[in-house]
Amino acid sequence: GELAVAGNNITIVGTTDDATITVNKAYPNPVKVNKNVTFKNLNINFADVKGSESYNGFNSQGNTLVFDNCTFTGQTTAAGGKFIYNNCSFKAENTYPAFVYSDVAEYNNCVFEGKDRAAKVYNEQFSCKATYNNCTFKAATADKAAVEIDCSLPSNANKSVFEIIINNATLVNMGQAADYGNEYFNLETAGVGLGIVTL
Repeated sequence: GELAVAGNNITIVGTTDDATITVNKAYPNPVKVNKNVTFKNLNINFADVKGSESYNGFNSQGNTLVFDNCTFTGQTTAAGGKFIYNNCSFKAENTYPAFVYSDVAEYNNCVFEGKDRAAKVYNEQFSCKATYNNCTFKAATADKAAVEIDCSLPSNANKSVFEIIINNATLVNMGQAADYGNEYFNLETAGVGLGIVTL
């Protein structure tokens, strides 16, 4: 469906504890938002579908989306602009609870909880910056590092530029890096792409 709202700066507020936005759209059609929008006090449910989950979420089309005190179920992808998450929780059973796709995302005081993984940054051709401030990363089974970084496409090896900042993280049952890094981050296919990770 489509929601048409006047103005360029919109705020959507949940007024009850069970206020929920349910999104059934999946890859390759994420939710496209062509305004600056702030979401507050909402439960946001995405399809948690294995195999086609990489772009479930929002495409802000160059705008800024802010989420305050929101609870996400199923993988949510940040793509197409700038995303700021404050005091949010992310939980998914089959995949990464939070996925950043080649754009700018900032997570403040957030919790990521998955079966065996927590957060992923995927950088394809574009520059990408993801910041995690005072966040908690949880996994039921220790397998992957807290933040997995993938810039592995060979054709984009000289174009993929990323910056990952992880400040004051709490790790619960996260695994060690499988390629390059530690329990805080794993750079998949080490040596591909250009970037910096700050802990």
